[in-house]
Amino acid sequence: MKIDRFPDLLPLRDAAGRRVGLFSDRGSWLALCWGDAAAIEVHDTRLPVHPQPPQLPPPADHLDFGSPPRRRTVWPERLELELADGRVVQIGFSAPQTLLVTGAAEVRSGLPQRAIEDGILLGEGLDRPPQPGLLARNAAARQRAFDRAAALLPAGAPARDRLLAARAISTLAWNWRAPIAELTADGCIPSPFAYRGYWGWDSWKHAHALARIAPEFAGDQLRVQLARQRGGMVPDTVMPWPAADNWQNSKPPLAAWALAAVSGSLSADSRHAAPLARELYPSCAASMRWWDSMRRHPGESLHRPGGVNWETATWDLGWDRSARFAGAALRPQGEWRLLDAVPPDLAAFALVECEALTQLATLVRKDEQSWQQRAQEQRRACQELWDESLGAFTDRRDDGRTGLLSAACALPVWAGAASAEQTRSTCDLLADPQHFATPLPFPALARSAAGFDPDDYWNGGVWMDYAAWQLAVLGADERAPALRERLLDTLARHGTLWECLHPLSGDPCAGGRPAVPQFSWAAAGLLEILTGGLARPV
Repeated sequence: MKIDRFPDLLPLRDAAGRRVGLFSDRGSWLALCWGDAAAIEVHDTRLPVHPQPPQLPPPADHLDFGSPPRRRTVWPERLELELADGRVVQIGFSAPQTLLVTGAAEVRSGLPQRAIEDGILLGEGLDRPPQPGLLARNAAARQRAFDRAAALLPAGAPARDRLLAARAISTLAWNWRAPIAELTADGCIPSPFAYRGYWGWDSWKHAHALARIAPEFAGDQLRVQLARQRGGMVPDTVMPWPAADNWQNSKPPLAAWALAAVSGSLSADSRHAAPLARELYPSCAASMRWWDSMRRHPGESLHRPGGVNWETATWDLGWDRSARFAGAALRPQGEWRLLDAVPPDLAAFALVECEALTQLATLVRKDEQSWQQRAQEQRRACQELWDESLGAFTDRRDDGRTGLLSAACALPVWAGAASAEQTRSTCDLLADPQHFATPLPFPALARSAAGFDPDDYWNGGVWMDYAAWQLAVLGADERAPALRERLLDTLARHGTLWECLHPLSGDPCAGGRPAVPQFSWAAAGLLEILTGGLARPV
């Protein structure tokens, strides 16, 4: 996986000329895209997106080199233009807000600039010129991440899988952002096209995948998400300016699951693993206790999504406006309103979180027995959601009705809460073309479910996190390889990693809420699939 073998790894524009990629590096909140003629667009991703549907604001500036491009190439760590007058211009980042241009005598731009020995600096921090050879060092840093991923790929992995791994790594790297305003640690935003901060559910998945190739960065992703915790609650979103944080709901508890993975990757160097676990274990434990106290009615064993109203309650689970919860009532629980629905994926996440907290408690020598007992209780409680008539785990309503057959049905199996018979039944559903084995497999709602809409986000779109979980559940099942191949073949045909895809056509979802490109948790899920899968918790 040599970095110089991946030209146009993530195209900045698609065949129709639409922006589908924004190049960034070194944690910068600036991002670049091909513009018209010789210009390069400079986008400031600190600015808010345009709402409904989310879209980029206009470029904040342009770079013009005075000659039209004859060829444009995007590499993982730089942009390159071969101009009509024969010059080859390269653009990279020398610091979070500073661009380095080589091969050009001048740049027409509104950005402050300064000529240095081997190029031109633009942006901020112009009084701190980099040492010569910076672009080569940037390439070497990215190569190290590629090498770590290559070591995890199965022997003889095809060129397609190496390309997808490089694409996943570069997506996460391009979406990396440095500390800014009151965000005191690095993190990975979901996408520069629609998101200006950090979302809990996304952050846990980013960190879990990054633990494999960049555990120190993964630790920062957890730090930045947990930094604003109040009374155990982790806000749905953490923004550069705290007034913009969303405290109307939270996100499923998976922080300890991610922290255990990061600590495990760092375990060869206990100087980092144990301190990180000691630092963040209290926050993870407080989050799980908050869920136990604020997202269950008195006497209940299982959690419910909640918020200040119906919409924010669905955000609490991450399944925005899904048909799973159509008609669900709200019941008060203190200051919150909880849905009249108990979801199997939330039950599974809580089980995995308690098991992860048991592992972390052993490492920090605190509370191990209590978390172990809590995990045993949660495992037994998951059985309350088994629907014998459907042969699946489903949402349960207070009136006894079960919910729609959704991708959530597999999560208790992945979490280790299912019997052998329940596992076989779930695998049969996942491999059935009438349910989840669609042309692009693993839609959010089963093809057979009422309300299935293949073009509508959580009502039928294929999401890489749930696809990774479904493949983990199938495990060594003989039907799994064909489904995995169909999934990866579809991803490889797109230049960017989309938020969710149409399960019948494989195109980006374009319904009521169109999918956004350059999506980090799609990259995280893909990286998990390529490098061994989301192993079932022990």
